[in-house]
Amino acid sequence: ETIYTCNVGDSRCILAQKTDNDDEELIAKALSIDHKPDLIEEKKRILMNNGRVAPWCDEDDQEQGPARVWLKYQDAPGLAMSRSFGDLVATQLGVIAEPEIIKHTVTDNDLFLILGSDGIFEFLDNQEIIELAQHGKDSKQACKYLFTEATRQWKRNEEVIDDITVIVLHF
Repeated sequence: ETIYTCNVGDSRCILAQKTDNDDEELIAKALSIDHKPDLIEEKKRILMNNGRVAPWCDEDDQEQGPARVWLKYQDAPGLAMSRSFGDLVATQLGVIAEPEIIKHTVTDNDLFLILGSDGIFEFLDNQEIIELAQHGKDSKQACKYLFTEATRQWKRNEEVIDDITVIVLHF
């Protein structure tokens, strides 16, 4: 009857819920928070630990990609999240492994849960993901739809593809 989401990093958990006024329309409810280094409290902790938060810069000093955690005067480790397990260098800079915990009481409107790595969510927002997964006849097919679309978006937007991991759990 209760879902506890304990999250560290930039993987995500979202819930698909029916709206009260339309059984066909679904809304996405976030059950986790992405721990990005440029969030106010996360950045504050990193700066207090002599870290630096900035995007990677190319050879022309042009910013590329998301904010990352760096040593104060060196471009390492370049971690794109502010919470992580096992990164000893980043831990010295205020990157922590303490999860944020979100509690949700399951209702009759809750249909399915999606857990995914950042590769699923990079180019698709929560609502788009719920709508794609909704078309699968079961969890396996929903995962295939999500994987295929995430891969397509990566190929369209980047030269490399990040890890793409997804689990769909129907209630």
